[in-house]
Amino acid sequence: MSELKKEEQQSQIVEQKEEINEEVIEDKIPIEIPKEDKKTKKKYQGRKDGRRNKKSIFHIVINTNKAFMKYNDDLKKADEKLIQAVKKLFFDVRNYDKILKINPNKNKKYIDDKCNSHFIKKIKVNEYCTEISEKYHRLHCHLMLTIHHITLVHINQGFLTDYFKKVLNLDGVYVSCKSVGSGVYNLKEYISGNKAKDD
Repeated sequence: MSELKKEEQQSQIVEQKEEINEEVIEDKIPIEIPKEDKKTKKKYQGRKDGRRNKKSIFHIVINTNKAFMKYNDDLKKADEKLIQAVKKLFFDVRNYDKILKINPNKNKKYIDDKCNSHFIKKIKVNEYCTEISEKYHRLHCHLMLTIHHITLVHINQGFLTDYFKKVLNLDGVYVSCKSVGSGVYNLKEYISGNKAKDD
């Protein structure tokens, strides 16, 4: 075989290899790899004390247990009195030292926690409305309360009951409180819907 033919064959082999390599490069799927200096996210990132930011939502019902069989001046006065009592209590941040129970079970981790801006980050009265129950025609109030915090928070049901008994001058007042989970949006719609009807 002549030297010229050998060179031609070698040239063809090199060209074929280059074509194969080009095809592999063109068909390669792009992949993104994390940078070595990128830090992994820590649990509770942004808080050096190891606590996490929490949001507790409560549904509070203030039941006067007083029945009104028809719409009259007595009902209007009782309704207005209940609304004013709710506003006076829940719209004043100074009252939350009594409304909230901080670390009620005396957990050691939260033993020094207090009702202040360090532990309670934000308080929001989302919705509230008064209504008459269909079955017993009793005047009551629904209230949705959201607490942003880094501690343990409960509602002081006993204090609320005593407060409304005194302010409304009614012995039969009963206050219930439930923590709201997945039903929060239904609750908000229910209260705001009733509020719209009342208006």
